[in-house]
Amino acid sequence: MEVTGERFMPDYPGDWSPEHYHRYFLARELVEGKRVLDIASGEGYGSAILAQRAKHVTGVDISQEAVEAARGKYRKGNLDYLCGSVTAIPLPDHSVDMVVSFETIEHLAEQTEMLTEIRRVLTPEGILVISSPDKLTYSDIPGYHNEFHIKELYEDEFVALLQRFFPQIRLYRQNLEYGSLVSSETENRFVYVEQDGNTFSSHQGLPQGKYIIAVAGSGNIPNIPNSLLKYPVEVSEAVAIRQQHVERQQKEIEFQDERNKQLHAYVEEEKSKNDELLAKVREAYLEIEKEQKNNRELIASNAQLVASFAEAMAKKEQLSAQLNMVLQSRSWRLTKPLRVAGSYLLGKNCGLFSRFLIGLLLIPASFAASSGMKGWLRSMAGGKEFLGSLLDAPHRISEAVAPYPRIVQLLVCLPLNVALSLHRKGGVIPALCSLCRIVRNEGFSGIGHRLFKRMPAVPTNRDAADTALPKKENKDKVLVVDYRIPKYDVSAGERATWGILLDLKALGYTVSFMPSNMYYDAEYADQLKEQGINVVTSCEGCYTPNDFIAQHGTEFGLFYLIRVDVAEEILYTIRQATPESKVFFHAPDIYFLRESREAKLLGDEQRLQQALKTKDRELELMSRVDFTVVISENERKLLKEYLPEAPMGVFPGLYAPIAEKTVPFADRKDIFFLGGFAHRPNMDAVLWFSKEIWPLIHARLPEAVFHIIGSEAPDEIKALGSIPGIVVDGFVKDLDPLLNTIRLGVAPLRFGAGIKGKVAMTFGAGVPCICTEIAAEGMGLKDGVHTFIADDPQDFAEAVVRAYTDETVWKRMSEESKEQVRRLFSEEANRHRLTTLLWEQDALPISLWAAYCSALPSRPLPRMREDIDVSIIIPVYNKWHLTSACISSILETCDGGISYEIILADDGSKDETTKADAFFPGVIIARTPENMGFLRNCNNAAKQARGRHILLLNNDTIVFPNWLSALYELMESDEKAGLVGSKLIYPSGEIQEAGGVIWNDASALNYGHGDPYNHCGHCSFIREADYISGASILIRGSLWKELGGFDQRYKTAYCEDCDLAMEVRAHGLRVLYQPESTIIHFEHQSYADADATTQNELQKINGRILYEKWKEVLERDHMSPETVSHINICHACRSVLPYMYERRRDGFMRALFLSPYPLKLNEERHTKLLAELKERGHHIHYALLDSRLHEEADRAALRATWPCDMIYPYYQLSTEKDIRNVAGWLKPDTGKQILSICGERNADIVICPYLFMAEMLRYIPNNLLKVIDLRGHGTAVSSRDAERMRLADMLIVDKDKETAINQMLGGDVAVVPDEDLDRLLSHPKLIAPAQ
Repeated sequence: MEVTGERFMPDYPGDWSPEHYHRYFLARELVEGKRVLDIASGEGYGSAILAQRAKHVTGVDISQEAVEAARGKYRKGNLDYLCGSVTAIPLPDHSVDMVVSFETIEHLAEQTEMLTEIRRVLTPEGILVISSPDKLTYSDIPGYHNEFHIKELYEDEFVALLQRFFPQIRLYRQNLEYGSLVSSETENRFVYVEQDGNTFSSHQGLPQGKYIIAVAGSGNIPNIPNSLLKYPVEVSEAVAIRQQHVERQQKEIEFQDERNKQLHAYVEEEKSKNDELLAKVREAYLEIEKEQKNNRELIASNAQLVASFAEAMAKKEQLSAQLNMVLQSRSWRLTKPLRVAGSYLLGKNCGLFSRFLIGLLLIPASFAASSGMKGWLRSMAGGKEFLGSLLDAPHRISEAVAPYPRIVQLLVCLPLNVALSLHRKGGVIPALCSLCRIVRNEGFSGIGHRLFKRMPAVPTNRDAADTALPKKENKDKVLVVDYRIPKYDVSAGERATWGILLDLKALGYTVSFMPSNMYYDAEYADQLKEQGINVVTSCEGCYTPNDFIAQHGTEFGLFYLIRVDVAEEILYTIRQATPESKVFFHAPDIYFLRESREAKLLGDEQRLQQALKTKDRELELMSRVDFTVVISENERKLLKEYLPEAPMGVFPGLYAPIAEKTVPFADRKDIFFLGGFAHRPNMDAVLWFSKEIWPLIHARLPEAVFHIIGSEAPDEIKALGSIPGIVVDGFVKDLDPLLNTIRLGVAPLRFGAGIKGKVAMTFGAGVPCICTEIAAEGMGLKDGVHTFIADDPQDFAEAVVRAYTDETVWKRMSEESKEQVRRLFSEEANRHRLTTLLWEQDALPISLWAAYCSALPSRPLPRMREDIDVSIIIPVYNKWHLTSACISSILETCDGGISYEIILADDGSKDETTKADAFFPGVIIARTPENMGFLRNCNNAAKQARGRHILLLNNDTIVFPNWLSALYELMESDEKAGLVGSKLIYPSGEIQEAGGVIWNDASALNYGHGDPYNHCGHCSFIREADYISGASILIRGSLWKELGGFDQRYKTAYCEDCDLAMEVRAHGLRVLYQPESTIIHFEHQSYADADATTQNELQKINGRILYEKWKEVLERDHMSPETVSHINICHACRSVLPYMYERRRDGFMRALFLSPYPLKLNEERHTKLLAELKERGHHIHYALLDSRLHEEADRAALRATWPCDMIYPYYQLSTEKDIRNVAGWLKPDTGKQILSICGERNADIVICPYLFMAEMLRYIPNNLLKVIDLRGHGTAVSSRDAERMRLADMLIVDKDKETAINQMLGGDVAVVPDEDLDRLLSHPKLIAPAQ
């Protein structure tokens, strides 16, 4: 329990101890044979004292923690403890003979209620022993204030309060004194002597007590003798203070002695320094003399140089005259074109011969890029600039020669490619070296490929050609870029890159990898190619990443960039070449976090400043990409503090191999560290461990050896091999033999960031690894369960020794840590998380995912907890190929956070469906005796369901990541949610249904049908719906049982899902649409064998049944089929949902301002209203009606002030009259835009500034607060105006019209902003009612 200093705890002695003990020992004299209540019993010690003599004691305290502690500490047959309040004592009337209440009543404002409760539980003859501080002596005289006391009482107030309940009262006083006692067994008089400085004075009687103790009752009150509690003086605060004073004086003496020693040493050191300084002064004097001598010699030599310079100038004039004769010669003029070509590259990289050769090779290309001989001569006159443009943009030559025969193209492009190679490689020799490497890796065919290729065109802007935009079919093409071809066996970061490439390939993407160093590492590149991954290096003819992206960037729909330096280098080129492509930035760790930790550890201010610069770089980059991938939730939270709006997700990317069997403890020995030494944190970790920790371990485990394993070990690390017990192994290519024999790993990292691959790899092999806090972060590790976590050298050494020697501890950690790695970092876990991120960022093509799930092999279901959260029921009738893909997609998207079972409702299938539990072990098959149809098949299977919720899923579906968790979490977060359903989409990507509409004639409509699934604001937010299609719905298990499942009066299928939704609402629950749960639905495939005529007839029959059953509700609560569907969707939002209240917990609302005018045309009242809302901290979003009454400059000014969306009317608005003709331009498509803006911007309040625009409020969901600003509106109000006003929840009015409008509308809906804007902002639609 927390020690506050107010609640007495025996384990913390002090002056309060004798006070508290004394009261209870005093009360113990009265409890013989009685039933006693100790109210506010606290830690329980007092109740235990009373129980020594009482018949039975009940301790009651308001703290459950205190009650549990007392029950565990004090155990007697006549003693128990209960949790309860002094104003609501959990005991029956007249059940105790005595109540004890010490130091409680002053903590309450409800003092009368407390005594009323005490009187209730006491028998009529019962007594109360109660204490409280006397406000006069406790607070007033010493000037003391106790922050825990609510209401202290003076003596007369205390007595008056007690007498209201107990006619008989006897008072006692208690005080804590330090002194000497002289007593007599026969003398009752008492004299006390008081010391004041050096003066002593005597007084009759006892000193005024600080505490009042009252014994109260209705009858005779027993006497309590005067008493003294003898308590050890050594525990008193006075003695403790004296002891502290003595200790402090002793420390001061020791400090002065040490100080004197330091001063003596300082004096000796300064004396030595002075001697050294004197010697240096002598040396400096001798040096000055030497310099003076040198200066005299320099003056003499300078005169000689002046004479030499004059001679050189004369020779220069002679050479200049000879040069002029050459420049005027005919041969010089004839060779000018060749010189111009060769002069282009007068850089430092190419020699004279190389520059001359490049100039010759560019002549055909320069001619092709010119218009005829005259044009070529004019271009060549430009010299360096013209030839430079050819080398910078070789695609221009490709475009120029495209219409000509192949032989002409070869004559131009072949020398151009050679010139490019010479230019980019820096001369003939480097180009020949590159040529040899290409021949070695690819043969002579590689040379031919490069020499005879043409340069593709690169559009200069988005309007140049359609090729500037990524085509829809290129969405499945991804380019991954890292600093080099990943060496998966060298570091965890490169192993992550390797794993990402293989996962993307497995998902069906066309994957290319490009190292930013463009170097072709044959060993690893060839392995990637064997996996079907294209490797892009300089061997392909592009010598920098930017070259390749400029030429081929439009081929890719997704760029996955790993590491800051890599992304910085190429991001600009990506945005220029293919602005519509998505760019993911993957941060293996946060550099600035690692650097700042290192700087703080070393106390290095310069490194800290560098970390700040790195932070600026990283944050700037993250703000420019489409999505940032970090590897731990801790890092995501940190970055969100700097970039709250930046899209960001977590993907650990730790691909840790997991050993199926672990070699036993007894067959293992030694300790190891694993990590590459190009990484500074690893260097520091090994040095610190070897010098600070290993000696402590080696002293206790002399037989153990510490192995240091890692690539690129410098001499400083190698030198550690001289320390006894340490072996530096360096890089080990195959770690399996080591991991099967080593007993323990260590990760003593003192700085760094991200998740540590070395730890995951060690855990995956079943080897425990002792970690620091830095090493363990981001992995969900528990100290003492998965590992030991220690930062102090002594603690770290102790943890290593314990884990190394205790087989029980070792085995537990081995099993727990390996299971943690399997859950978070296995191949399946990584692919699941990567797939989820791709889906959430709209980078996972639907066709790709469908094909992937359909091709997955069958596998067992994962083991689940006994308590099942969701029973997934899949009704099937044949069509095994659909069912198999559906189950595979479930297994691929559910990560184990939700416990589920899959029940296959087999309605008499004849195909492989009958063997489903063999293909997918763990699947439950619920068979019907005969084909019963969809509805009855579902009801039959649900009888076997064990889950708290039931999920009905058609077998002709493929689910996407987050499908189940989104449904489940929404159901769990809303106790009024009865039915939750998914967004259904076609394989083409169009919406099939985003919640359904039921009209008042029982006909229905699939809302959102035909809209794109991923760019559809009106289908993007959680809302109530009239019904959800039964293809994917989650219903509470208790409600399903209460209803008995689907109503079996319906024939086979159709309308049963509408009926279920109506039943849910009839039971007072909600039907909710969850857009985050998305599935592909191959419509009408589950039971597709019936002919179309039969299906249509069934729909008609069931439609009539639905209408007759719910006729009254349909006519009362539902709209006619002539209503615009978007308006019906708004009407279906019947209540404010809990998640909406939750996002408003901070008190700040999101207001959407619908306006026909930009800022400069707004009335002052509107500007003032928005400014006041903003000043209060609310977020304002503008929705501007697009018209010709404002220019682009007006829009720009608006966007500079407020975030803004445009509303596009049905036709172009040119005049004020057009704007006021709302019925003309407010068509369904325009209304859909308004609804979409509400959904995308998470609006809470929608403000309509003019009454004539009120019709727009029909397209606002009913659970948002709708407001119309009526200020300035005329006094005359027509019936049409009144009808418009009723579309709003609140009306902002002028003061003089408030009463009239409220009377006219029959409600308190009008507010005057200057007086009661708070009433508007506390509307029930905005603030959840108190529970």
